[in-house]
Amino acid sequence: MSHSWLFYDVESSDLNPVFGQIMQYASIRVDDQWCEVDRTMFYVQLTHDRILSPEAMLVHRIPVDYDGSSYNEAKGAEIIHDQVNTPNTYNGGYNTLGYDDEVLRFTFYRNFLDPYSHGFRNGCQRFDLFPMVLLFYFYNSTVIKWPKKSNGAPSFKLEHINEANNLATGQAHDALVDVSVCVELGRKLFSQSETWKEGLSALSQRYFPEKLHVMLDPRFDMQKRFGSVVWKLGDHVVYKNTSFWVRMDLIEFESIDDVKKTMVKKRAGDTRVVIALNESMADNSIVEKNKNWLESNQSSVDAYSRSLTTHMYSMVQNLDVDAGLYAHGPFSPSEQKGIQMFKKEIERWEEIVKDQPPRLQKMMFRYIWRHHADLLGNQHDVSLLEDVLSVRFGVKDFRGRVRPSASQVLGRCEALIAQSSNAEDLALLSSLRRYIQLYCLGVADAVCV
Repeated sequence: MSHSWLFYDVESSDLNPVFGQIMQYASIRVDDQWCEVDRTMFYVQLTHDRILSPEAMLVHRIPVDYDGSSYNEAKGAEIIHDQVNTPNTYNGGYNTLGYDDEVLRFTFYRNFLDPYSHGFRNGCQRFDLFPMVLLFYFYNSTVIKWPKKSNGAPSFKLEHINEANNLATGQAHDALVDVSVCVELGRKLFSQSETWKEGLSALSQRYFPEKLHVMLDPRFDMQKRFGSVVWKLGDHVVYKNTSFWVRMDLIEFESIDDVKKTMVKKRAGDTRVVIALNESMADNSIVEKNKNWLESNQSSVDAYSRSLTTHMYSMVQNLDVDAGLYAHGPFSPSEQKGIQMFKKEIERWEEIVKDQPPRLQKMMFRYIWRHHADLLGNQHDVSLLEDVLSVRFGVKDFRGRVRPSASQVLGRCEALIAQSSNAEDLALLSSLRRYIQLYCLGVADAVCV
């Protein structure tokens, strides 16, 4: 069955996938012969409760007062969801598994769309060129030229790979430019079909029958081409997508504490790639000694493995309702029925919301406030909005990070203004400072009105 490749990129208001929001989305779809089928690019309006990060703005260069044509977040989310869920679509880009995919996941979640279906349903699958590039480098491939940093280490930044290989022209971190680079980079990697297929297989692999493998990670030793021999300790008994490994070629094990120092956690579908052990890396005296130590101290190793694979994360206190995906899971069938009714009969939202479970009540109220404020009416005063929207309190994301206030963002903006001498940067930062001062300071110091 034929399939297509959807290369996409998002530029966001903040690196935090919960408190940030997509500001620009671009995609290019190619068929299985690598011929372009279509391309998309649009901007997304910031919702009232989003404040543009000055650091993010200096990267993507989208001003806070961008006044071009754009969609609201709900409409933008629907378009993206339709694209990545088109049957038999491989969807990804560059470091999408490390960032963009999680942005999509939480965007879909707060707009009542399935946050996971684009990874498994109707022949859809996620991919990522970043770990693929790492695999090609590990195999010393010459399919692309490898840019180097000043210290001689390879640079895996997309903009540097583009410069070294003349893949596309345009401003780096513009979503459509980055997608164009990805398409041409993918075309080159795809031409080396065996390595490409191995990379795709490694990205989706969840089960590893052998104990010894090679793991690739850009934080590993450059002299070993960022590969390390690893021994699998086990899979988490509850978080099925999480596994635990020990690096075997760093130090010689003399105690279980040495093992703990080299432990690496991997999640299915992340940017760490696990591949079969090759002979050159297996022929290592430290690896062999450590293998013998692990097998000779099985009881200590098993006890450590159990402590990892049974450990449960503590619940984040004051978790923001938009961050509840991992804590509460996807929407249940009964919740999905309520969501369908809510979206179909949006004018009856107050009546429908009353019959929903607590998380849907808050999420639906936020959805109305963000995208259908005209339906609120005068009976919903500011204090009620603050309580239901949870903007008055120090809400946190799923990692326990507190949402920054407008005052804090303003402080970061002013610090960057004081440090900068670049005229374009100063113009962007000054515009953002005025925006925050005019519209974002006031209601709970968090909502832009």
